[in-house]
Amino acid sequence: EALFADPEYARRISRQSYDRLVANGTTTAVIYSSVHEQATDNAFSAAQAKGIRAFIGKVMMDRNSPPTLLEDTEHSIDASLRLFRKWDGAESGRLRYIFTPRYAAACSPELMKRVGREARDRGAFIQSHLSENKAEVEWVRSLFPNSPSYGAVYDEAGLLTERTIMGHCIHLAADEIE
Repeated sequence: EALFADPEYARRISRQSYDRLVANGTTTAVIYSSVHEQATDNAFSAAQAKGIRAFIGKVMMDRNSPPTLLEDTEHSIDASLRLFRKWDGAESGRLRYIFTPRYAAACSPELMKRVGREARDRGAFIQSHLSENKAEVEWVRSLFPNSPSYGAVYDEAGLLTERTIMGHCIHLAADEIE
């Protein structure tokens, strides 16, 4: 993922990815980019050129991440807002920006709460990961000991809305499903 800091690499991979999607009959996708603003901008440009419908988000991570991918909270928010302003609703609504806190363990409570507020204020979409494996669920539980569940961590931050897409959701408790 650190290779996406190179704009040419990001452009090439974006074009290849969309070519493969379309070759396999996929014309709409929800996409996690990398933490790199330019790489996400490149992903939008490639989607625009290919003519597909895409919800694309710059991944946001301000803790518990490799040093080459770790962001400052304010930088992460500012970069996401710039991309949102540039791309959300482009191509007659075919392209949408989706705020993308990678997953709770890689995001500080401050980052998640800010994303919740920014997305709510703009009517924006949000995507993240939830309960992919049991070790992750336990790790999140240890990082957020006052939250009753992994899902509650997102809910308390204002990230669970009608415009939220959660990946995985494999190991959910009954109250999280509810």
